[in-house]
Amino acid sequence: MSELQHSEELRDAAATVDAAGFSHRNAVARGLVAYTLATAERQGQQTVVGNQRETLLSHVIGDLKAQDKGVTTPLRKVALAISSPVATWYGQQHRGSASDGATPLVGDILRYQVHGRPLRDQLADAVSKAPGQVVTLIGHSLGGVACVETLIERRLDKVDQLITVGSQSSYFYEIDALSTMPFGQELPEHFPARWLNVYDTKDLLSYPAQAVFPGRVQDLRVDNGQPFIESHSAYWANSDVWKAVAEWIG
Repeated sequence: MSELQHSEELRDAAATVDAAGFSHRNAVARGLVAYTLATAERQGQQTVVGNQRETLLSHVIGDLKAQDKGVTTPLRKVALAISSPVATWYGQQHRGSASDGATPLVGDILRYQVHGRPLRDQLADAVSKAPGQVVTLIGHSLGGVACVETLIERRLDKVDQLITVGSQSSYFYEIDALSTMPFGQELPEHFPARWLNVYDTKDLLSYPAQAVFPGRVQDLRVDNGQPFIESHSAYWANSDVWKAVAEWIG
């Protein structure tokens, strides 16, 4: 403990106190992790980097946090931000049970599935008034679900292709929550022949669709470089997404 108290790693970590809301507890955790890994490396032992290091750090912060019931707001924010990779990892490992447990919490999305016709009417009207002879629909998250349902419900000849990003349409179909197509029914013939579905495994609100709608959609897995929930809105900052969209539209 004495070596840790006088270590360079702890001094460096202490300099982060009050920077962007960092507390003394975070500094101690960072110093302890840095010192432990540096000591292991000096002794020729295998160490950890990247996400593994952040996971270890989050556990240490969590242990320190548990010892103090009077947590301040800045600490709460920092602890949440640092522990996000752990939550993402857990969600990826237990995706099925996580989705099942989250279903009751997405009332706003499911409400759209029951009362979404005005939005679909507006979307169809926008397509009919769009300039040009062909239209590519691009929808993110619930917007992607709305696009899919609109194209199931009605024939929009101007729409030659569809791109869904971070969408739940395949999941909703599997739990029979699509209001325009019951589970077990196939996509109608008038549905666009080209459909690209972009998802990130760290985005627990996005789902692949290729296995659910075989032959009707092409999945593209990307890495937004963010933990959940930031990963759900990080697609538009991912150059790989824009490159894929440009190539798909061609």
